[in-house]
Amino acid sequence: MILSGDDDPDVVRGCVCLGVFDYLIKPFSVERLEHALNAYFQYHQGLTRRANPWRQKDLDMVTSLRGISPRALEDPPKGIQRKLLEKIRTCMRNNREALSASAVGETIGISRSTARRYLEYLLETGEATFEYDISSVGRPVKLYRLL
Repeated sequence: MILSGDDDPDVVRGCVCLGVFDYLIKPFSVERLEHALNAYFQYHQGLTRRANPWRQKDLDMVTSLRGISPRALEDPPKGIQRKLLEKIRTCMRNNREALSASAVGETIGISRSTARRYLEYLLETGEATFEYDISSVGRPVKLYRLL
């Protein structure tokens, strides 16, 4: 990870080609730095803590941490509060497994529909992915996971 005031295209391109995890140009926000550090931590944990053979889906999830969705760093749209969004991100980070909107809502004390709206926003920004749980009778349950 490089924190630099140098915005020269050749320098940035060279660093990226050499495999730098992230390049932050000064001045940058605290949120941007936190995002980069969290992404690197998850990336490193994903690579070093693996005991089982890799599946492409898992490897794609770990290597996608090297990229960043610019929308994820913008101010959220009307109807999405930054503090509640952070609570949901924290809840998702603290649970290693994919969670339903109901589970997220129960954990942080909000309605299922509010949790779903925020989780769908995380999907739109590229911060999360989802899968369907079809193991029970009835409708499939959408499970969300942070990338």
